[in-house]
Amino acid sequence: MLRALLLREIGAMRPVLFRHTMCGRDSMLLAPNPTKDVQVPTSLPIRWLDIDQAEGRYLLAGGTDSCISVIDVASCKSPIEPLFTTASDEGAMVNMVQWFPHDSGAFVSTSPDGVIKLWDTNSQQVVSKFQPVSRINCASISPQMSTHMLIAVGTETAHVQLCDLRSGMGSHTLMGHSKEVKSVSWQPANEYILASGSFDQSIRLWDIRRAGAYIILDQSNHSTERLHCATLKSRSSKPQPIRSHNGCINSLHFSSDGHYLFSSGTDCQMRVWDPENGKNCLVNFGRINNPSLLSLQITSSINNYLVYHPEKNAVHAFNISTGEKFASYTAHFAQVNCCVYNPCQEELYSSGEDHQIVIWSPQNHRCNQKSKVDAEDTWSDINE
Repeated sequence: MLRALLLREIGAMRPVLFRHTMCGRDSMLLAPNPTKDVQVPTSLPIRWLDIDQAEGRYLLAGGTDSCISVIDVASCKSPIEPLFTTASDEGAMVNMVQWFPHDSGAFVSTSPDGVIKLWDTNSQQVVSKFQPVSRINCASISPQMSTHMLIAVGTETAHVQLCDLRSGMGSHTLMGHSKEVKSVSWQPANEYILASGSFDQSIRLWDIRRAGAYIILDQSNHSTERLHCATLKSRSSKPQPIRSHNGCINSLHFSSDGHYLFSSGTDCQMRVWDPENGKNCLVNFGRINNPSLLSLQITSSINNYLVYHPEKNAVHAFNISTGEKFASYTAHFAQVNCCVYNPCQEELYSSGEDHQIVIWSPQNHRCNQKSKVDAEDTWSDINE
């Protein structure tokens, strides 16, 4: 505690992290919030969730029925109904939804048939639609996006396609994987750094301003040496492939400050990497059942203390430093596909095959409905 006070006094610790440190373990123990029951207008699985960065209030949910719902998680109504749900296009499921950085007025969605849509939140309409590739396995836009408006798309052609959201055209292609790309994630602190995971069992880090991956992450921490040796070999010799996992890598996630990269694969292992030097941090999280070949969404807390990973009908929280399982959160009745952490509300949101969205809140923090009165209902009562 004294160390935290000193670090905060000299400005070496952010206020949010200081609050987490002072609150202690109890503030990180989550439970389903009984006052925040979300009513989802779909009977099909939900594949992806995203919370807006500007207010930490509006949750996007994309489902396999191609419907996208916008939910106000700060509402104290029960049940919480979506602010709106987009009309569905028959046969086009949604495999990614994401808010524009620092702006809840627009969001992006993608579908496996290769279609990318740019939505206007206020009009609830598609303002731009294009199909740069034939199939999309995964996609992501940078949390910064100050000098470019690129969306990274993982395809079945073993390439990462960068597309300009302004023109709808392909910007350039990142080539290096030998099999289809299953996961992509942008570095939050650097809008030019991108990570991609593939069916070829490798994770590549790219600087989109230059050609080729600048490092391939090696689970045995010999990638730098092996890459250097590979450049010395003749073209006739075939270098041994560098492996980040012993299976398909279907999930990538950067911590909010970009200091850690988390990966998960069908080898039932989760790994944490230092993206600065590409080293495996060698944290043992144990066996995590992850057989899906579809993209899986994992997330982490704002203080770099916990990482959350779906497994079957639960979400497990692990200590990032030790790999110890901190808690298991079980409220779903089927496979959990996605989870996202909200640092503003200090809440976790999860969803999956049971088409339910569960809001997990700290046990010492609940929505006080008695202290908050909805303005619209108050006016209606007065008018009556």
